[in-house]
Amino acid sequence: MNSHKTSLQFPVICGLAAFLGLAVTACSPSPGKTAAPGPVPAPAPVDPAILADGQRIFNEVCAQCHLAGEGVPSLNPPLIGSAVLKDRPEAAIRNVLKGSQGKTIVNGQKFTGIMAPLDYLSDDEVAAIVTYVRKRFTDTPDPLVTPKQVAAQR
Repeated sequence: MNSHKTSLQFPVICGLAAFLGLAVTACSPSPGKTAAPGPVPAPAPVDPAILADGQRIFNEVCAQCHLAGEGVPSLNPPLIGSAVLKDRPEAAIRNVLKGSQGKTIVNGQKFTGIMAPLDYLSDDEVAAIVTYVRKRFTDTPDPLVTPKQVAAQR
């Protein structure tokens, strides 16, 4: 068999299989090899009105204990650079809704303060607060938290 002819048929067959929505094992990358990643879509910009609402509510409700994000040593953990805020928005939402008490360790430091639950706030308000603090105090590329995410944690 002519290897030139086979090498030309392979892309045509794989292309046709992909077009028809068929999975053909021979067309998949070899085990241990991965396909080149495509471009990662940029996160949508956060609506400035959401950030303004979040900042207003943070200043009215949260800043008394968390100050300007640095927290209070041994009582209230810092928000600046918080891995929970950055990487686990659902945990941040739960902390806002349900509060927290008992020993908490953040960045290797122990905190014993009590955070009252803020479950009286609407889903929109909690989403705005968490979006604001994620944008303000972390370097997450996509800080947006939606009211639907908040409702799922209630």
